[in-house]
Amino acid sequence: MATVWAAAVLALAGTATVAGGTVARATAVRHRVAGAADATALAAAVALFSGQPEPTPPDTPLDVPAPPGDSCPVAARAVAARVAAANGTRLAECRLRLATDPAGPSVRVAVQATVTGPAGLALPVVGRAAAGPVIVGQPGVISRRT
Repeated sequence: MATVWAAAVLALAGTATVAGGTVARATAVRHRVAGAADATALAAAVALFSGQPEPTPPDTPLDVPAPPGDSCPVAARAVAARVAAANGTRLAECRLRLATDPAGPSVRVAVQATVTGPAGLALPVVGRAAAGPVIVGQPGVISRRT
């Protein structure tokens, strides 16, 4: 009888270890995806609002496919896709909010990565972020010295 109980306890401990590892891995991926979304939104905003798009390397295609409803200009989407890929994610969405919006103009992006759980179950992890132009001299904005 003690052997059965010992086997049950070991099985339970093994299951808890696998579940804990999966939760830890998913949490790490979620944090990585959130950081990638922030960086991607900032890069797209710089490309759109600076007046001078960030130069793209020659091997970066400017015809990054746009999902339905995507409203980012081609150059901004290419920059956003490159930054997302550099952070281990893929660009899932890039939308331009116009200046007529009460919150002001901004770029909203969504990036996606996949976390693999036990038994090969793949789950998507999505991160969203927004960024807009910085108006130097606006209260609360710290400007960079040149």
